[in-house]
Amino acid sequence: MAKKIYETEKSYKFNISQLSEIYGMDRKTIRRRLNYAGVKPSLNASGAKLYALLDASIAIMSFEKQTQELVYRIHGR
Repeated sequence: MAKKIYETEKSYKFNISQLSEIYGMDRKTIRRRLNYAGVKPSLNASGAKLYALLDASIAIMSFEKQTQELVYRIHGR
């Protein structure tokens, strides 16, 4: 069952603008985080760069967690 959910989640693909809207972040921020994490886009029939939601989410949110941990270390919390 978990494998089926994982495969279904990987099939959802979005472009940078859509991911920006989903996460409420600037498109440049989304693009930077995806590039930093090494997430590669796939291309659809019209040549648009689309990112698997699962891969993009992991990259975007792990960056948030890394930043939060760094702030806590700096401020001793």
